[in-house]
Amino acid sequence: MEYQTIAITIESRIENISLAGMVIKTLCSAAKLSEMDAYMVEVSAVEAVTNSIQHAYANEPGHDVQIVFSLDAGGITIKICDRGIPLDPQILEQKKMSSLEVNPDDIEGIPEGGRGLAIINEVMDRVAYTSDQGKNCMIMEKRIESP
Repeated sequence: MEYQTIAITIESRIENISLAGMVIKTLCSAAKLSEMDAYMVEVSAVEAVTNSIQHAYANEPGHDVQIVFSLDAGGITIKICDRGIPLDPQILEQKKMSSLEVNPDDIEGIPEGGRGLAIINEVMDRVAYTSDQGKNCMIMEKRIESP
């Protein structure tokens, strides 16, 4: 299979997150991912898009969030790019080390948010973040296991 890429751009509106999820879900169905892996890639992409809208753009509409989906024989790469406030690289490193485990005896202590980066790092095989000349990109890769 040769390298295939598609890019879409959505406006930074919360209601567009579901649209991004539908596109990623459809594209994952073209890849040879298991149903569970396809779902988890979709969740990761939605988390990254949500972060761009909520954190980079502070929920302000009128900005672009670009989603670039690439597929080759080895797997998929998804880049979520914005031109908002960049992510502090220390936050990404902290989330790489943080666990998704919670104390079931402390239901009130379970945070409602702030777990997106931890989920992305847990699900994806490689996660990187770049910020160059005002363009910020979360790059996520998922390998496709050969049968």
